[in-house]
Amino acid sequence: MNTVVTGNDFKTDSPILEPLTFKSLTLNSGRTSRCLHPELPCILKSCMFSSRKIDELNSHIMVNHRLLVADVKVIPDFLGYFQYWKEKMTEETIPEYCYGIKALVGTEEGSKTEEKLFYMLSDSLPEDKDLRLRLQKQVLEDIIRQVEIERTDSIFTRRCLFCNTVFTGNRAILFEHLRTKHNLFLGNPDNIVYSYEFLDLIEEAGSNLI
Repeated sequence: MNTVVTGNDFKTDSPILEPLTFKSLTLNSGRTSRCLHPELPCILKSCMFSSRKIDELNSHIMVNHRLLVADVKVIPDFLGYFQYWKEKMTEETIPEYCYGIKALVGTEEGSKTEEKLFYMLSDSLPEDKDLRLRLQKQVLEDIIRQVEIERTDSIFTRRCLFCNTVFTGNRAILFEHLRTKHNLFLGNPDNIVYSYEFLDLIEEAGSNLI
């Protein structure tokens, strides 16, 4: 039988002495409302890649298109970035936006190396730098708006990660329940954004340990 707890009837117990804490749980900086899209496009082809496997996408464009994206892991919005360049760039126009790099790579036989030309897309290009800065600003604006929405949200509904209790109202009651009942301290709710996705990650991480 499920228990439903609302903001009106929730009462906190005395805090535990040594709550379980995560020293760090890093969410990708690009993980915003736009970047939670499950798939990302290749810049030059129609194939798609999981947004959680950015290394696979980066490897694909390097191996198949000889295109390197500099500092890919600090791009603030993967989806916005790759879509922008997908609309602008083709295999023929790569040299217009990237600078070339010659590198020695191994042959399929493995016993020889040969020189190949690769192209680097980075913020050394003014257009790329402007794009990254613009996306960063958009991401920050999205986060600020989302923080305010979630702090005052009164229709949050979620089952506890460990028991069958269902919480409705503000997300803070679930975080307090996790801290006092299950010894799981996830931080001050006012400092957490995209709570649903954050809790999904915690739940997924717990499931992977079972």
